Amino acid sequence: MSELSNLARQVVKELKEEGLFITTVESCTGGGLSNCITNIEGASEVFKGGWVAYSAEEKIAVGVPEELTVGEAVYSEGTAVAMARAGIGKAFRADVGVGITGRLSSPDPDRKNRVFIAVVFGGSTKSAEVIFPSEYERWKAKDNVIRKSLQLVLDVVSAL
Repeated sequence: MSELSNLARQVVKELKEEGLFITTVESCTGGGLSNCITNIEGASEVFKGGWVAYSAEEKIAVGVPEELTVGEAVYSEGTAVAMARAGIGKAFRADVGVGITGRLSSPDPDRKNRVFIAVVFGGSTKSAEVIFPSEYERWKAKDNVIRKSLQLVLDVVSAL
């Protein structure tokens, strides 16, 4: 079993034990986090749903303020937090929201490939920034972001 599967299994287990529900709003991971969680048996007991908001228009439609989708702001911690909160607001009884936004690859070698992840639960927010070298393959970058996202969810839920 892969590390991602093990982490997802832990997330599902912890959420079940705490009676919590999770939702996701993903951009650059294209639904990879949702897929990883729903690959685990019993995920339907904790996973409310997820949105792939790849474009600025979709982020706005989900509930992200328009000013956070303009220019480089779309690739920010603030946008990831807004995405996580929007997911909680859109879902039917979700407790934990995860927002992921960023750039996995850029043709400009001077531009950092970085992703912001936010996990919102109650009044607390935990976030992280993941930076990749320009030669990183997209699938590898996505796996790293999904891994970090699962770990952040575990950190938040384990702190209860």
